[in-house]
Amino acid sequence: LAGRVPVRVNTESGSIKAGDYLTSSSVAGVAMKATKTGNVIGKAMEPFPSANSGQADNTQGEPSEGKILV
Repeated sequence: LAGRVPVRVNTESGSIKAGDYLTSSSVAGVAMKATKTGNVIGKAMEPFPSANSGQADNTQGEPSEGKILV
């Protein structure tokens, strides 16, 4: 596909900022921020905050999940 596509993401590797590259996460069908060299799905067009950034109350330390445009 080409263009802007909504993609399920999680914060397994930290908060996602606009412009960050995304790769596959340990959860099937969900992307995360790419932190090292390798295959990428695309580039984030909008931010997705982590649970620790004050945007959500997540006491288990599990990654939050949602959708953003990529």
